Amino acid sequence: MGGAGTAGAAHAAPLCYLVTCAQGETCDISPPGVTAALPPGLRLHLLRGFTKVYPGEEAEPNGCTRVLRLPQTVSLDVGHLYGGLAITGRLQVPGVLRYEPNDGGEWMFVPDASALAGGGRFFRAKFAQIKLDEALPARPVPPTAALRQADCWQARGQLDATDFDVVVGDTSAAGTYARRARVSGLHGFAACRWGGP
Repeated sequence: MGGAGTAGAAHAAPLCYLVTCAQGETCDISPPGVTAALPPGLRLHLLRGFTKVYPGEEAEPNGCTRVLRLPQTVSLDVGHLYGGLAITGRLQVPGVLRYEPNDGGEWMFVPDASALAGGGRFFRAKFAQIKLDEALPARPVPPTAALRQADCWQARGQLDATDFDVVVGDTSAAGTYARRARVSGLHGFAACRWGGP
């Protein structure tokens, strides 16, 4: 990489980078890297290997430039990614715990919209539902007796979760996964419509 002027390089920047990571399956996110407006206490930590990062809204599905690390800083509040990244830190939010078995898992937490206001576009979109199936400690929450046979039920509560894996893609595996999570203060148990809001 030589002494080409940065103005010309910025003008000819690719519409897509395919981050392959030099060692293992993760890449450090250090400048230049990816950024996003997150609430206090959360920070972007690692990119997963073979993640596509798009600096802008235009998607270039084929012909991504392969890189070991990003040559420019990309805001996920402006651009987007297809693949995965890790976010460290703690999130405490009110919302709805939902039990709804499907290909993507059984347990999810839907934070109240007001609880997501502290972050930017990326955070609000990716944390609108948090998958809890892989979170520890793994303790099933029993519903009220009247809902034990229901294929979908929900209850209001408070989520206290730490560290997250965000997977962006076109399959049921896509979503935001909490690594550790505890839901407390459950109340207002009610049946819900499977596949609905």
